[in-house]
Amino acid sequence: MDDHVVIGRFTTDMLSRLKCADHELVTSVSVLEKMMFDHGLSAPKLKSLHQTICQPERIYQSASHPTSSIVVMTLETVGIKPVLVPIWLSKPGATGKPPDHWVSSAYAKDDAGIFNRWDAAGLLLWKKT
Repeated sequence: MDDHVVIGRFTTDMLSRLKCADHELVTSVSVLEKMMFDHGLSAPKLKSLHQTICQPERIYQSASHPTSSIVVMTLETVGIKPVLVPIWLSKPGATGKPPDHWVSSAYAKDDAGIFNRWDAAGLLLWKKT
């Protein structure tokens, strides 16, 4: 991938919560551009994306890709809307490359009721206490 961007790695706490392998957290320049220009995340928020991901408020199993993905709900906001970060865990790498954890987006969620629906559906994996 030409525009591959390494964000970092999950902290040991996050690895323990997720029970996943220790791979790099990665995304692409085009996804970062989309986060900024389409989803309204500021440059300082993107600069601290690793910290934001590793200090979540809640972690949900993905409703649309439950076997491979999670959604991190952060303390960060855009206005009053919480920022969600979908992550594809252990995404297979290109031929001969190791898998990684693919950060596919980050956006402010404008449907406040979604968390109640995800909770009711049993998708909550972890919640900060």
